[in-house]
Amino acid sequence: MKLWRIHLKPGAKKGTDPFDHCLRNGIVGIGWRVPCKPRNWEDYTDQGEREHGDKGWRQASNAIGRPKRMQVGDLVWCRNKSNGDYY
Repeated sequence: MKLWRIHLKPGAKKGTDPFDHCLRNGIVGIGWRVPCKPRNWEDYTDQGEREHGDKGWRQASNAIGRPKRMQVGDLVWCRNKSNGDYY
């Protein structure tokens, strides 16, 4: 089991709290948008590299992509920006 940290700070739809959504649904994602809906992981990484090819994007996509380093059962901690609590 590994421990991961994520910053939940995406631009969300007005009235949507990304932190609450992820916590309530037990999900985590990297959240970098790409211009077109990807057909598969390779398509996503191709588009993502063109759009966001910086170090942060590469590290996040490598954590959940290929090879998959993040596994079911790993722990993820994050902070709720609205109240400062850690989960």
